Amino acid sequence: MHEASGRGIVSYGPNKQQAAPRIIEGAFDSPKVTLEFKTPRGESIHGIHAAAQVASSNPPSPDIAYHIDYSLDGGQKWSPLLKDGRIHRRGAEPKDFWSQSMWSTALDTPENTASTVRVRFHNTGGKRYLRAEGHLLYPVSGTTSKVTFAWTDSTGEQQQTKLLDHQESWQIPTRTAVKTRWVEIAHP
Repeated sequence: MHEASGRGIVSYGPNKQQAAPRIIEGAFDSPKVTLEFKTPRGESIHGIHAAAQVASSNPPSPDIAYHIDYSLDGGQKWSPLLKDGRIHRRGAEPKDFWSQSMWSTALDTPENTASTVRVRFHNTGGKRYLRAEGHLLYPVSGTTSKVTFAWTDSTGEQQQTKLLDHQESWQIPTRTAVKTRWVEIAHP
């Protein structure tokens, strides 16, 4: 089955070098960092995905709260993406800990019209953010895709190509002993 979502994605990360130019406050390797992300051509943001790697101590403290907030109005109003994330310590524990934690969150914003978002990462324990990243989903037009499906069945090697829009389905007549060889989805 092929389904086009009608949404594009732009990524600022996961590498530190990809995200660092987006820092507008704070810094990596500090307890607070704010990044600003934009859609490529001013499209409205329909989804926000954010993640961070934190040096969370050895052993990690369950008393520290980790937060990820976002603002669609240049930092005037902030809303939580992740509120009071905590490292819970349970039962038997090793004598040594991995001293880093990963935090991630996502939010769909289909009615939003802003094309820029600020995302801030902070915590209550002064723990350093080693890196952070953001990914935005935005609407795209022209959601028709050229789909080529290649398979082998009891009659030998087969291949079919069709132009599909994101709402259309396609049934491929196969025989028995079907094995997919490859599928290619391209924008015509």
